[in-house]
Amino acid sequence: MRDCLIHINNDNTVDVSSVSQYIGEHAATQLIIALNDELNTKDIHYYTLSFGMCTDFPNPYLIKFSSDAITDKSAYGYADEGKIYFVLPKALTLFSTLQIQVEAHSTDIFDNIIRTVKSPVFEVTFNKSVDGEETIIPENSFAIIEEMRKALAEINAVSGEIAEIRSEVENIKGSVDEIEALIDESGVLE
Repeated sequence: MRDCLIHINNDNTVDVSSVSQYIGEHAATQLIIALNDELNTKDIHYYTLSFGMCTDFPNPYLIKFSSDAITDKSAYGYADEGKIYFVLPKALTLFSTLQIQVEAHSTDIFDNIIRTVKSPVFEVTFNKSVDGEETIIPENSFAIIEEMRKALAEINAVSGEIAEIRSEVENIKGSVDEIEALIDESGVLE
């Protein structure tokens, strides 16, 4: 798994030190988001990551997990010691750019939100990759492909010969009509 390191600075700038992530991969990239002081205080009870894949679909995924205990690790993400760790599922890697925003929530004893702190929106980019469906290739398929290559080479050779014949015919002085007229005049075919 590749780590994409993100640092949210105290001046609210964001540094993204990403490795080569690829479009359409599942659980191949882990975001490691180092939080600034404002997002990492003791009164924060949980974090929410909001994702936007393109302007038509802002924030389609919200993931909520506790900031309190390392035992709250989920299959995709958890918070620990001032960092959020989140493994990107395929659904979040379908476009070349992923917009992300971190929200830190404080709650009262009744779990009502009393304060929310948000990071700036930042982006992680993904490289294009070739993707396809699994195909079963018949055992003799490579032999068929080779036969097709040979047939294509023969067709190209015949096409070349036809082009040469055309060229020679065009070089003949006079047209076919003139040649027929000469033959008729000679009386050879009578």
